[in-house]
Amino acid sequence: MVAKAANRHPKRMVALARVGHDQQSAGYQDDPTLVREAAPAEFERALTTLGMKGIGETFVRALTAECHPEKIAKDLAGIMQVVERFEVPIQFPTAWSQFPGALYYGDPVWVDEVAGGHPKAPIILTKMGRAITRYFESAMVVALRNVNVYFDVVGTSPEHLRLAVDQLGADRILFGTDWSTTWRWLRKPASLHEIRMKVLDDARLSPAERQQILWKNAAKLFKLSIEQKGLEHDHEELVPAFGKDHAPPIG
Repeated sequence: MVAKAANRHPKRMVALARVGHDQQSAGYQDDPTLVREAAPAEFERALTTLGMKGIGETFVRALTAECHPEKIAKDLAGIMQVVERFEVPIQFPTAWSQFPGALYYGDPVWVDEVAGGHPKAPIILTKMGRAITRYFESAMVVALRNVNVYFDVVGTSPEHLRLAVDQLGADRILFGTDWSTTWRWLRKPASLHEIRMKVLDDARLSPAERQQILWKNAAKLFKLSIEQKGLEHDHEELVPAFGKDHAPPIG
């Protein structure tokens, strides 16, 4: 369904894969073995037959019940081998989510074992700790040790974003909104997109840093073919350059 939706709007959307139905993806099952064993083949099908561009946020509890980082990495080896072979990004959420349980996996220290074992696999630690210092520091340690680890700005603070840019570089961070049908009702203090853009403003990014975060890093990681004309300008000036049938790849 996701692939078909993206294929209807190829100039505006790309699709990412996720295994299992919603309950499995959120980790609500007694034994993750069946999902884990089926996941590598399903991801390969998504990346080849369906033309998807990577692996979306992966709820680790859907694939493992282990707590030791080395055992988690062992259980994820099957999907990571696919990710590394195709050199497409995979996303692991950090901190908390709206789903109960699985908070343990929100501390991304365990990702060090996964990233180190699969150095050609781009790993995006989404939400970069959600502005919670404990989780942000874990994310930073993992990213500093592994050049294949990236962040996105969803839910972070300007202070954390500025520190990440200074220590990692703007080429390791992607824009994101975490938009959903629920968030469309948000109006106060601003819309979700305005709130996310304000984080970039308050982090005092240079024009070059903004361009890296807003679209250049995503274009590179997801191997997107993007019209270059007009993209040297800032986000607010991008829409006219694309025209009515194009949209800047920042949503």
